[in-house]
Amino acid sequence: MLEVELKNKRKKDYDGYCESQEYWNVMREINLSFMRGAETSNIFQMRDALEKSPLKSLTLNFAYPVNGKTALHLAIEKNDRDVINFLVENGIDQDKKDIDGQTARDIGVKLKRENLFE
Repeated sequence: MLEVELKNKRKKDYDGYCESQEYWNVMREINLSFMRGAETSNIFQMRDALEKSPLKSLTLNFAYPVNGKTALHLAIEKNDRDVINFLVENGIDQDKKDIDGQTARDIGVKLKRENLFE
């Protein structure tokens, strides 16, 4: 009897693990879709990703692990006022730093684009 209970517990634990992994796989795809939208100035794609995300703040403030850049960093680099406005209106963290310790505003100043936040 104990062996059956242990087997059932392991199955339940494994099922829970699989559900958790699937949840985070879906979140990763949503976040990457949001960032691809930012890279291509596709606000519709970004809006769609935010609507699909159960954790909107996480998606909005997602940063690429390799460089720490958020959608706001990318928009500043591209000089894309429409995407910047969309991100700011939706509450992106404007103080988030990339892997080099720079905020999007720091990059804007460096590229002489600090007026993009006005």
